Amino acid sequence: MVKEAQQQLHISKENLASELGVIYITINRWENGRSKALALGKQKIEERLRTMGEQGSGFLKDIFGQNTP
Repeated sequence: MVKEAQQQLHISKENLASELGVIYITINRWENGRSKALALGKQKIEERLRTMGEQGSGFLKDIFGQNTP
């Protein structure tokens, strides 16, 4: 989920970490399955995708099974 979000947002891991308020290593751990993104991290990813309009809405539906409000 995290890697797909990063690719969809067209940002580096470092920038994604900064936007989510975590460190780069945390992003790597999420991607490698060593730990799971907390609800707050997922919420911030969802919020960022919503700012992308229709493209982000499609991604939210595909990955999170959600429709944007």
